[in-house]
Amino acid sequence: MKLLIEDFEQKKVNLCEKFKQMVHDGRKLSISVDEFTSIRGRRYFGLNIHDSFNNATYNTGLVRILGSCPAEDMLIIIKNHLNDFGISLDKDIVGSTQDGAAINKKFIRISNIIGQFCFNHAIHLAVCDSLYTNKQNNDEYTVEDSNDIDDEDTFEMATDFEIIETSIDNIDHHHLLKISRKIVKFIKISP
Repeated sequence: MKLLIEDFEQKKVNLCEKFKQMVHDGRKLSISVDEFTSIRGRRYFGLNIHDSFNNATYNTGLVRILGSCPAEDMLIIIKNHLNDFGISLDKDIVGSTQDGAAINKKFIRISNIIGQFCFNHAIHLAVCDSLYTNKQNNDEYTVEDSNDIDDEDTFEMATDFEIIETSIDNIDHHHLLKISRKIVKFIKISP
């Protein structure tokens, strides 16, 4: 374990030197952030730094999240993690790529960087919405109020409501596939 920690510390020092040189040269960097939950239920942020000049990506490791983490705390955690590597979120980072979670949207809003949400997540959500959203539910239950009950029925029914089961035709998978293809084609040709 000691060797592993020493290797990590050495690599961190090397990364800090690289980042220090990049910042000194006036280069602007971008980050990608994603939340990860381990098998034990511990939450982490995975943070990568991207250098478009060298077309390189640097993994800075995982940052542990303790307790709840609203966007304000996320901003503090990421700023502190970047400061450990000698990078200022306000001066050196121009953009961030993330999935479309609400916390990430607010993080982009409160920070002074450009936000780009991941197209892979958008495609996945669009395909899931088109495949798993029906026009109506297959087994739909409707509750009707029966105010005009005959005297004979009053004694047989426990309530004034009855459940009517209705069903509709099967889902048109061809139509859903067509919609999914349009979504992917639209995202593929977008700039």
